[in-house]
Amino acid sequence: VKRRLVLKGPMKGGYRMARASHGISAPSPPNASEGKAMANNYYYEVLILPPPSAKEITENLPANARLGKGLQKEIQDQIRWEQLKHELEKQQKLEEEDANFVKPTKRGKNTQKNNSPMPFHDETEPGKIMMGGHVRIGWSMRTGDLNAPVGYDRWSYGLRDIMGSRIHASRREDHWGGLPFGPGDVVGFAISLIPPSSGVTGDASSQGQADSLSNQASAQSKRKGQSKPTQPSTNHIRFFKNGEPLGDFQSNNGVRSGGAAFDNIQSGTYYPAISAYMGGTVKVNFGPYFIYPPRPSKLPSGMKMKPVSELCPPPPPPDEAVLKAIKERAFPKKTDEAIVSAFRDAVRTEAKILYDAYKNHMQRHVEEVREHREKRRVSTNDLPIPSESNEDVNSANNSSAKKS
Repeated sequence: VKRRLVLKGPMKGGYRMARASHGISAPSPPNASEGKAMANNYYYEVLILPPPSAKEITENLPANARLGKGLQKEIQDQIRWEQLKHELEKQQKLEEEDANFVKPTKRGKNTQKNNSPMPFHDETEPGKIMMGGHVRIGWSMRTGDLNAPVGYDRWSYGLRDIMGSRIHASRREDHWGGLPFGPGDVVGFAISLIPPSSGVTGDASSQGQADSLSNQASAQSKRKGQSKPTQPSTNHIRFFKNGEPLGDFQSNNGVRSGGAAFDNIQSGTYYPAISAYMGGTVKVNFGPYFIYPPRPSKLPSGMKMKPVSELCPPPPPPDEAVLKAIKERAFPKKTDEAIVSAFRDAVRTEAKILYDAYKNHMQRHVEEVREHREKRRVSTNDLPIPSESNEDVNSANNSSAKKS
């Protein structure tokens, strides 16, 4: 149960992409009576988990695998470090067990064993490139190649853990404003799709145009005397690391703009996508609560994000499910009441299983998000308090789902 929504890459072979079951599309053009249509802005986050050990990697390599001298040395160094770390941890544990041991000296004085922890290299220090266990994460259409990493073709857009590079159509850009990420980091992924009539939809060759249109729109709004733009003007993708926006995100005189990793992307239906290599492991969080929520201060002015979880409506309560099923089934008037009663019982039993499973999932979801936020000293004021019932949590999600 604790490993749900965890994706681990294969130990053999290259990258393989995994896509979510629900995707985001541009909203339909509004009718004349409906006014201006709102953009579809969605967000999800990924917790990067520790990669496999060098020993595990070498044990799972094919017998005919050929490694370069550089990689061989890297693996050997990593194995030696893992052995040293294991020995240091054993020694530190023994010292902790003997922490209260007091031994009298010849002069009658007592000396306490030194219990200070031995220093060792932090394998999760920011920016450190881990051996093996790499990931590329982002958004992909259904036409994206599953036997390749995210960003391999023109149908997907990805962020790479090494250097925080952005990748699209196999073109990699290292110095666009991204940051490397590794175990312990939380990386956010946002997409904004505007109605077809709202602006330019663009094509797949837009990586070099990142931020250009959004910055132009912001400049035009200033010239027209508008203090804040109210809606995104282009289809775009943006990334976050531990709650902070990546790229050229700017805030001038209260107007926030820029920061898009890929701007003016082609229209279509986009799905959260992850590709992992050599045992790279991540845990996905589709919401509705996040470790690092996309705060308005970290987004362009006027933009609000919805969790990807809203794409999958929560199951209805059992009684509501029975009423809906009876209405859709439309039994003839002369149907035996025993048959109708058996149908009700069957629907109620199935609905209760789904409803209870969802409530349990939401309870665990809130507990996990709370735990991670407290470790990172992030406010938990927006989370349901532990004493609140599962029904309250479910009610909050029902209301958010109706808004979408």
